[in-house]
Amino acid sequence: MKNKNIVIILAALFVSVCILPIVVLAVALIISTLPPGGLQDVGSVLFFALICLGPVALVFGGFGWKIYHNVKSSKAAVRLGESLGLEKLNQARSPVNVWYGGVFDGRRFAVKPVGIKSHFYDGGGRRRPDASYYLRIVLEVKVDEPLDVVVYRRPQERCGAATFEEAFPTVKNASRLTGSAQAALLAFAQMGYETGLQGTTYRYDKGARNLTLRDRAGMPEAQLARDVLPDAPVILVHDHPKPNLPAEALNELLGEMTAVVQAVEFSFR
Repeated sequence: MKNKNIVIILAALFVSVCILPIVVLAVALIISTLPPGGLQDVGSVLFFALICLGPVALVFGGFGWKIYHNVKSSKAAVRLGESLGLEKLNQARSPVNVWYGGVFDGRRFAVKPVGIKSHFYDGGGRRRPDASYYLRIVLEVKVDEPLDVVVYRRPQERCGAATFEEAFPTVKNASRLTGSAQAALLAFAQMGYETGLQGTTYRYDKGARNLTLRDRAGMPEAQLARDVLPDAPVILVHDHPKPNLPAEALNELLGEMTAVVQAVEFSFR
């Protein structure tokens, strides 16, 4: 079961078991102190409305929050573009598909929110579709030519990250990387994420970060528009689960990715 569903269930249980009975009791006591007649009748109606409609309002409020969060997440790149002075890197019919980019420490980068499909199992054991927004961050690797190297850890990867081999189950020609480069990739993955409530998801452990190192030419157009960093030989990609990053947090993350890129570049000097 996904973290977000655990939070929803626990919140619903907490409200229904702990808070709702107290509210109901308090309202009942208030109504009992009202004089018989009009006010008490109105209070009784409101009392039964609270009992009947409270859970419904809770459910619809949860759905409303998720919709609001997804709409806000879809515009994350636009806000970052405005705050950091980034430029549009491609043309698209929908603003959601527009990439924004700039230069960080002498290397070009691009950002855009992406929806990543997933699934969860409900209380009846049935598989349900789901999707979460991530902020995709792409940073160029300055090498002379494509490396034919792939190092990949997907966003929903469940395996640990104690070693390079465990952290990155999908690799190709990883032996061409120096030990320092592999250590830098592993260190980035091991940083994990902030715990606690992030948008509509509650993260109870920091986990391990996803990361992709590969030739730019091998990146499918569905994942990176053809007009974005088209002449970069190699790219480093991270899908951050908190799409509404402030500008300062994005710069910090780019700094951490730059440390990985520098180690990779040093492998091929």
